[in-house]
Amino acid sequence: MNKLNMKTKDLIEENIKLAEKIFPQTITEIERDGKLIKTVNLEVFKKLFGDFADSSDEVYELTWAGKNKSRQKIVKPINKTLRPVPEDSVDFENTENLYIEGDNFEVLKLLQESYLNKVKMIYIDPPYNTGTSMIYSNDFSQSQEEYDESVGAVDEEGNKLFMNTETSGRFHSNWLNMMHERIVVAKDLLRDDGFMAIAIDHNELANLIVMCDNIFGEINRLGIVTVVHKPEGRNQEKFFGTSNEFMLVYAKERSQANFNNVVLDEEKARLFDKEDDDGKYKLNNYIRLGGGDQNLRVNKPHFFYPVYVSSNLKDISLDKKEGYTKVLPITTSGQERTWKTKKESMSDKIRNNEILAEKDNKNKLQIFEKYRENQVIKTHWVDKKYNAINQGTKILDSLFGKRFFDFPKPLPLIIDILKLTTGENDIILDFFAGSGTTAHAVMQMNSDDGGNRKFIMIQIPEETNIQSEAYKAGYKTISQISMDRIKKSSEKIKKEFKVKFKQKKLGKDNDKAELDFGFRVFKLDSSNMKNVYYNPKEIDQRTLSNFKDNIKEDRTDKDLLYQVLLELAIPISAKVKEEKVNKKTIYKVNENFLVACFEENVDLETIKQIAELKPLRIVFKDSSFKDDATKVNCDEYLKNKLSNTIVKVI
Repeated sequence: MNKLNMKTKDLIEENIKLAEKIFPQTITEIERDGKLIKTVNLEVFKKLFGDFADSSDEVYELTWAGKNKSRQKIVKPINKTLRPVPEDSVDFENTENLYIEGDNFEVLKLLQESYLNKVKMIYIDPPYNTGTSMIYSNDFSQSQEEYDESVGAVDEEGNKLFMNTETSGRFHSNWLNMMHERIVVAKDLLRDDGFMAIAIDHNELANLIVMCDNIFGEINRLGIVTVVHKPEGRNQEKFFGTSNEFMLVYAKERSQANFNNVVLDEEKARLFDKEDDDGKYKLNNYIRLGGGDQNLRVNKPHFFYPVYVSSNLKDISLDKKEGYTKVLPITTSGQERTWKTKKESMSDKIRNNEILAEKDNKNKLQIFEKYRENQVIKTHWVDKKYNAINQGTKILDSLFGKRFFDFPKPLPLIIDILKLTTGENDIILDFFAGSGTTAHAVMQMNSDDGGNRKFIMIQIPEETNIQSEAYKAGYKTISQISMDRIKKSSEKIKKEFKVKFKQKKLGKDNDKAELDFGFRVFKLDSSNMKNVYYNPKEIDQRTLSNFKDNIKEDRTDKDLLYQVLLELAIPISAKVKEEKVNKKTIYKVNENFLVACFEENVDLETIKQIAELKPLRIVFKDSSFKDDATKVNCDEYLKNKLSNTIVKVI
């Protein structure tokens, strides 16, 4: 019965295993800490590839102080966990939405396996590095303790933030290190058809483009969108009054990614006033009216042919039928023009119910096509709905009744990027959650179209200014404001949603009448496991005897359960049911995908009853078993009874 590691993967070890599989001749052994470990012989590796870039060669790249250390940090494992906080959550047992407090790099590392290739869209609005921004600390020239002490970066929760001023010798490097390691890890969470959008101003735009081109590949940069969020411009600036910011949009894999056919312009969207099972559309006359003389019958005879329509206008055919009306592409003025397609393509459209017949106001029979909702998405977003004051600040102020947050993102901006990139059941991630606009946008979209999108918000519990209205109102951290914004906006949306469904005469039995307005709160913390769990060789026998258990005293079974989910790459949004088996508490995850039992004095009868559930995975505490004999018997019994079930202990 093997133990779970209860920590994130060691990616260095994983990469060495991959190299051994593909290039076994590059693997060698070195001695470290008194034992032999596998590593890669770089000299052999170089010979396999012929020419290579030497450190002294001039190459095209963006580099900065701490970049190599940042790369090392990305692949190193961490002993952390996410602890559930039901009391701060909304509908914890049923919701699939997540709100996570903690350093977003460490949180992303913890989610790396559970949400690998599961996220459709990542939207972030990080600090813009204006010289007054608070960013995560990452100066690798000092020890972590020295650096934290020097900048006053660690709060009582151990969160690391500091003011990155322009006078810093590592002004750009500090910011680039912070962004680099987070984007690299976050990319792994994206589906192959997924997208990432990053809001940014001019200060780090150039550096961010080059860095992201390196991470995603230049070919996967889809565009640099200019968003006019302050049309009047900032009047306090000496030269140009800045009226815009930028949004970098990347695909994880361009060949697999597609934008949705949507209209973001609200005036144009209103023209698409009809809808069927395939979406919204408007009717366009199927006669080719444009193009001048080139679309006349005389110039395109193959595009001039009859269409036959039944008396009730329900049946359209290219074959002549008794009682059907013949329709030709002739204008009301009598000009013989052409249909938009040849006969073969028209036939396909008729078969797919994309062609309709209707009479105009002169009672003349016309042929129309269903023109689907579509718009050329430009890189210049100037619509008034993107105004940061009217659609960001004022919306947030109206929810709270006071100004608690400066410069929140315009809600319609996030809605539009989600309209463009996500489907009704997709996961959206924002690891600089801020005021919670992204979560608000997800809920609003679900309300509008009946979708089931899920959000994952990550925010460090950055302290509010003690002089601020937010602090005076009891909000000690940004994350508290953010979570309360989600609660307040969900209540507002919920009321509007009920009205909409009442107007449409949709009852409670409608499968879209109940939406997910809840969220599970988790907080980043040290591992639930004592050091003896990870470093047993460093503990002598006398010290070991002092440990009754390898689990920290202040941790609950729920804490253990969610660390197990992370370890087994199970989403922490999974459905969990608490039940009793032989008077022992068990946790069933996603029905019988996993059964976990952390009770003491577990006997063979309890194990037999758990086996009857036929779970795919079973997890116990190492100390759960009544005695050593029970542990041995458990292992043998489950191997015989459930040969395909994986059994682990912590």
